[in-house]
Amino acid sequence: MIAVPLPRATAAHPIAIEVSGTMPGLSSTKIKAINMDTNIIIGVLAAVCILYIVYTLYNQKTVFLVWRNLRGGRSNGFGDKVRSAIATRQFCQANGFRFVLDASDDICSKFLKNVRAPEYDRFKEQPVETVECPSDGNPCNFEGMMYPKLALAHNIFIYTNKCPTNDDCVSYKKGILSYSDKAFAKYICELQDFLLKEVDRARSFLPESYGIQHVRFDDSIFDNDITESDPKFVAFFNKLQSSFRPTDVLMSNSQNFKDYAKHMLGIHTIDAPGKIGHIGNSTDYESAKFSFIEFYIITTAAYVKTTSSYNWVSNFIKWPCLIYDVPLEQGTI
Repeated sequence: MIAVPLPRATAAHPIAIEVSGTMPGLSSTKIKAINMDTNIIIGVLAAVCILYIVYTLYNQKTVFLVWRNLRGGRSNGFGDKVRSAIATRQFCQANGFRFVLDASDDICSKFLKNVRAPEYDRFKEQPVETVECPSDGNPCNFEGMMYPKLALAHNIFIYTNKCPTNDDCVSYKKGILSYSDKAFAKYICELQDFLLKEVDRARSFLPESYGIQHVRFDDSIFDNDITESDPKFVAFFNKLQSSFRPTDVLMSNSQNFKDYAKHMLGIHTIDAPGKIGHIGNSTDYESAKFSFIEFYIITTAAYVKTTSSYNWVSNFIKWPCLIYDVPLEQGTI
């Protein structure tokens, strides 16, 4: 038997007890508390919550990370953008600042659900300052650059390529993201419904449990694609030929390489409707759409093997692997 204490009667809140029903020693028992104005309590709590939200919005310093390549703003590849969003949010959380991401004027907003800030109309004409960080593994004095700006302004508007905590901007290191980091990244990477359908359609033509072979040539091939007579083309192909599996899918920034490997090896590919582009230096709609389809194909791969002309891992491959826990093996030629 559990004893339940009755509320204490006061002049403001008298308590009436009506007895009916059946209990040992009593003919009946029914307890009814009246005149307890819970609406007042609910109203007070709601007011406190509203005041807290208003205080937070108008008194907490805010860092706006702004992607704006449709208006000529600084831009990097999508993997670089995702890493900078994770990093800037980490900085804000560690220092008690409010973080807002806005890509309303960026090609990404054409395909992603959750990258338009509600406050956009208030700041859309604000200038955006670039906070540049090295991408070669050298230290970035991000905090030293940010603190003076925040000391002088309530809101600051930046673009940055900063890498997250414990990431050296060069290599792949498993486990550097927290659960919160991954949840945030998945949220901002969520596709709009129309594109999600196209991703599902592309997946339907792939093996059930596919791996990815990723071949990254240097960025010059976006202007002039590499040919099969090039020694680097041959070296990349030989490596692919020795390591691919029948269930693998080939991704590359060279359409010539994809066509050749598909013809020679019968490897699966996802073909762009037009020229392969780079989100960092292109605002072409179809090219960007194809990049987002590939990005999401990566997220459900069994594994990824990447080979690159550079000594750093492609961020387009690295960050979906880290966010969605896809095993990644890296190599260079």
